[in-house]
Amino acid sequence: MKLEDIKLFHLIVDAGNLTKASELLDLPKSNLSRRIKNLEIELKVSLFHRHQRAITLSENGRLFYQRTQPLLADFDSVIEDMTHDSLELNGHLRLQLLPLPGVDVFEKSVFKFMEKHPKVHIEIIISADDRNLIKDNIDIAIRIGKQLENSSLIARPLKTITMGYYASPNYLEKYGHPHTEDELKQHNFIIQRMPDGKLARQFPLSNGQTFQAKGKLVVNDIALITSACIKHQGIIYHPNHLAKPEVEKGKLVHLLTKTDSIKYTGWLVYPNRSSLSRAAKALIDFIYKEVEPLVIE
Repeated sequence: MKLEDIKLFHLIVDAGNLTKASELLDLPKSNLSRRIKNLEIELKVSLFHRHQRAITLSENGRLFYQRTQPLLADFDSVIEDMTHDSLELNGHLRLQLLPLPGVDVFEKSVFKFMEKHPKVHIEIIISADDRNLIKDNIDIAIRIGKQLENSSLIARPLKTITMGYYASPNYLEKYGHPHTEDELKQHNFIIQRMPDGKLARQFPLSNGQTFQAKGKLVVNDIALITSACIKHQGIIYHPNHLAKPEVEKGKLVHLLTKTDSIKYTGWLVYPNRSSLSRAAKALIDFIYKEVEPLVIE
């Protein structure tokens, strides 16, 4: 199986059709079609549905595209590193982080990168918006949830984490310990105001549904949410690995542990590497190597 044929497959998908890919490469469509057909024979699957005047990506083609994106990106990165090791990185990068507990792990890796590459300038945007990376000129973003369907973006998975509900012992002594999810809904929650002004009131249940929580205290600072919970102001929904130290100290109590079946995957998202600067590619690899071992379930 030729690497160049896999790259050709990606180019056809990105171009949208065989005609545009043919024009970009200045090669006959028959040549491209033959190479893709040979690739399909080697894989023993159909990558495209062929119609009279067009081709469309098949389900196998979509999966092959998604799963080979990181491989091609890593290959290009190795070649570039060997070619440009002597050149110092520079430029301006924009990084979107989510306003969620644990974001400091990413911040620390960015600061370490800047120490290593002093000529690189980085703008960190804290936002929960599902922004259009290309339109908003964002080089890298952290996303939480299912893998993106947008084929123009690459999504590299980080660790999957679990979250849980927590309260202080004093809060539970005063207001009662919720033993069911129906009882949980009646309690007072500490609500986070997101950077876009919206209130994060929707919380998940073990059956996949959500409920709108009540809360007297609203804060826009992640650290203050934890502190307020420890000081008996209400219940919070928090990553288990971040709450664990406070549980061990007796400052927090883990509630309704069956909701921990809800898992969240973090994704490192960026446009196709062929359009990224050397600095952006280097930061992506650096974040992935630094953060991946640190984010735990």
